[in-house]
Amino acid sequence: MKKIGFILLAIFALNIPSTFGQTEETGFNLQNRLVPHFGFVQMIPTTEDQFGRIGLVEDIFFNSPTVRFYNFHVGTYAVLFHHKDIVSIGLDQSAQVGVRLNLSNPDIPTTYNIQVPIFLMGKLGSGATPYNQQRIGISAGIGASINHMKFTLSRPTAGSSVGNLDVIRTTTFVSPAAVLEASYGNLIGRLQLGLGTVNTRGNDQVIPSLLEDPVDAVHGLFGFGLIYRL
Repeated sequence: MKKIGFILLAIFALNIPSTFGQTEETGFNLQNRLVPHFGFVQMIPTTEDQFGRIGLVEDIFFNSPTVRFYNFHVGTYAVLFHHKDIVSIGLDQSAQVGVRLNLSNPDIPTTYNIQVPIFLMGKLGSGATPYNQQRIGISAGIGASINHMKFTLSRPTAGSSVGNLDVIRTTTFVSPAAVLEASYGNLIGRLQLGLGTVNTRGNDQVIPSLLEDPVDAVHGLFGFGLIYRL
């Protein structure tokens, strides 16, 4: 039965190009199904306070009520299926890295964000395949984001007379996400939405002692940006 199933799967895979169309007349060639892109994306983390409310993370060292990461973005959209180069379904994977230098207080480390979003996307119009000639396009996708970040925040200490603690938090988590895009020509406006928050295990360094304090936290992430399609 396993051999029969494998043979049927192989036959189905070989017929994908004829079933869903081919990009121009190139056949099923991976290189001709990639749509690379790069740009800048601003990502904003969220967290849970001592009352269980989800909100933005206060940045205590950059005179800002919100922690913001300004990420350089590079990635590619890989066409899996398409119809006449007008509409397609594919995988969009990218890497985003943002660094914020702390010039005002050399005792506090530079904060950063490393992110790897992966989406199953549907595209209509511009950018649906490398050969699409339309100027306007829209796309939407759903997937997840792998996140690793370090940032400063004021951590509530409920039930303690100490008050809030200023900490440097390092954490890694995987969060569900969705993406919406609108494009004109080669320019793409992207909105990345976090689909809820996740429980994370983080490491806090209490300022100014920098003593390490492992913590359980709740975090999410959303953002927006401008991307250029090659």
